[in-house]
Amino acid sequence: ALDERLDSVQSLSFSYNAVSVPNGMFASDPILDENGVLTLTPNANAYGYAVFEITVTDDGKSYDSATGQLEPDPQSVTRVLTVHITPVNDAPVTFDRELEVDEAVEYSDGTLVEPPTPAFIDLAPEDFLGRAAGGPELAEPSDFTDDVDADDEFDEEEQNLRVVQFTVTLQDGSPEDVHAAQNNGVELQLRTGRITFNFDANGAYTGGIYYPNEDYNQETPFAANEQFTYIVEDLGVTTIPGSLDVTGTTEQVDYTTEGGVGSNNRSEPRTMTLITRAKNDEPEFPTFNTVTFAEDVSAA
Repeated sequence: ALDERLDSVQSLSFSYNAVSVPNGMFASDPILDENGVLTLTPNANAYGYAVFEITVTDDGKSYDSATGQLEPDPQSVTRVLTVHITPVNDAPVTFDRELEVDEAVEYSDGTLVEPPTPAFIDLAPEDFLGRAAGGPELAEPSDFTDDVDADDEFDEEEQNLRVVQFTVTLQDGSPEDVHAAQNNGVELQLRTGRITFNFDANGAYTGGIYYPNEDYNQETPFAANEQFTYIVEDLGVTTIPGSLDVTGTTEQVDYTTEGGVGSNNRSEPRTMTLITRAKNDEPEFPTFNTVTFAEDVSAA
C-alpha cells in the first residue's frame, strides 16, 4: 500500500472487529500487532466458526489543489477473516462405580424360608452413566467438560452415551465378553451368583439383573464383592458453534456415519462392584410339639 511516497510520511495501521465469535471459544482477546499478525488462542477442546473483520489503513497523503500541499488522506480496506476450528471426537470418560444389596433372608420367625426371597440388583443403564445409584459422577462425552463458563459448550455434549460391552469372570475363573452379538440376554454363572445383560438391535445396553447366591456369606472362600468391567460409547451428532452465521445452516457432525465407517469413540474399561451385604437372620428355633406325660403318683 506504500504506493505514492516511500518515506516516513506514510505508515500502515491495522484493526479488527469480532463479527461473530462463539462465547468461550478463545481463552483471551485476539492480538493484532503492528505488522498485521493476528494471534488467536482457542480454549482447549473448543471448535466452531469465528468471523473477524480486519481493516488495514494507509495513513498516506494526497495532493490538495486547494492548498497546493500534500494533505492527510487515509485510505482503508476491510477484509473478512473466517476461522474454522474443526472438532475432534474425544473418548468418553466414565468412572468406577458400585451397587449393593442385602443378602436373602434364610430364617424368618425362627423358621426356614424355602426358598428364600431372592436378593437381586437391577442393573439399569443409568447405573453405569452416573444418573442413578451407581455413583454420582456423570459419564462425559469427552475429556473436557464445560471448560469455559459460557453459553456454548465444546465437549460434544449433544452426543448420547450408551453402555456397549461388559467383561465378567465366569465361575471357572475365565473372562467372558458380553455385548449385543455375544451372550446377549444369556444368564451367566459367576462364582458369586448369576448375571444377565440385555442389548437392543443397535448395540446399546438396555438393562440386566444380578442374583447373588443363596447363603452368600457362608461360602468358602468368602468374597463379599463381584466385580466386572464396562465400556461406554458415544453416539450422536455434534453441533458446530457459529456455523449458522457463516454458512447459513446449523452444521452438525454425526460421528456414527462420519467417513462412511463412523468414528464413535469408546471409554477405557471401568469397574462396577456389586456388593452383597451380610444379613443377620433370626436364630433357627423350631416350634415345639406338645409334650404329654403323666403326673407323679402320690404315695398311699
